[in-house]
Amino acid sequence: MTHPGACTRAAAFLAAGWGLAVAGQAAAGEQGVVGYRHDGTGVFPAATPATDWDITTGRNVLWKVRFPDWGHGPPILVGDKVLVNTEPQWLYCIDADTGRTLWKCESNVFDLLPTGSAPRLKEAWRVNWRLRGELEQITAKLKALVVWSPIAIAGSHLFVPSQKGGVAVFDISGAQPRLIGVRPTESAQGAPIFAGGRMYLRTKWTLLCIGRRQTKP
Repeated sequence: MTHPGACTRAAAFLAAGWGLAVAGQAAAGEQGVVGYRHDGTGVFPAATPATDWDITTGRNVLWKVRFPDWGHGPPILVGDKVLVNTEPQWLYCIDADTGRTLWKCESNVFDLLPTGSAPRLKEAWRVNWRLRGELEQITAKLKALVVWSPIAIAGSHLFVPSQKGGVAVFDISGAQPRLIGVRPTESAQGAPIFAGGRMYLRTKWTLLCIGRRQTKP
């Protein structure tokens, strides 16, 4: 649902969530995971995520959210909520446990412009955005896509997502990295983050929550 005025309170929400999450995790003796790629390094020493999953069968995929627009930025975890953006100007708040969309809001920089100039520039932006989408379809057919692989380390494993699709998983516990396998995904657009035995991975159109499914006794 669209949350009226949500973006005007986003900064306060993040600040409050940051304090509560860090305090709660510190009290529980857990690793704090709040901010861009955790602490900016992309290293999660205490994480123990699943290293094998299948988005086709759903194996170890706890939930999946598909967005109407694509995006590049990696998710940010604040307490029990995951924040993720989509182009051109949407911010989504997702329940980290269930994958349910709690709210979304439009973060539109044009609203900050002087009255009178905003409509004209907003329309020009929409035209540019449509042309950009058409150009992307052409380059995809020509296979002329740029590969960008943001990496992350979780415990003794290295995760290397590719913009062309797939995540290579390496065991780095030995003297040399050992490739465990390449897990198929959509085009990965941001480095994954890890918390509570789970991995949150942003692809071009979706947000994936990867974790070991509990087997029934």
